[in-house]
Amino acid sequence: MKGVLPSGHTYEVAGEEESKNLKKKYHLLADGGVRIQPGNLFYPATLLKFVDLIYNFEVKPKDIYIKYSSKIWNELDIRNRLESDL
Repeated sequence: MKGVLPSGHTYEVAGEEESKNLKKKYHLLADGGVRIQPGNLFYPATLLKFVDLIYNFEVKPKDIYIKYSSKIWNELDIRNRLESDL
């Protein structure tokens, strides 16, 4: 399945074989994945359920933003994979 996101980016749901291989490595991709262009980005397929909400999220002047590092997410992913192999 292919489509266009509200941002104008195009997406394509990963094929059955690609999804199967990714599910083995990443538990967050249990529902499959979506490849987004431009950028060849890969996200969990659940993104499609929330993409309108995310894109149309209203930012208020009093909102507080917390910067986080992708290093933290990578460490959590590695730890989860190690724990699942035990």
